Amino acid sequence: MPVSLKTPATPAVIATPTHPSGAWSIALHPHDVRNSIRAICTDPATGRTIGFALIGSAVNDKAPLLQEMSAPPP
Repeated sequence: MPVSLKTPATPAVIATPTHPSGAWSIALHPHDVRNSIRAICTDPATGRTIGFALIGSAVNDKAPLLQEMSAPPP
């Protein structure tokens, strides 16, 4: 279950990884939008998203990431 921080200056959404063996990738200013950060944690064995942290306008990516995390394994 993600945690949303609603602040006027910088919104944030955090979904902690489902297990500790994940690898994080961080994108500053994703989608060419300033003041946003998108950090995705993936399972190295499967490549599936297991957690994320979104800051600024990157919070708009929350729904697709949650869908990806809740989808059954292939």
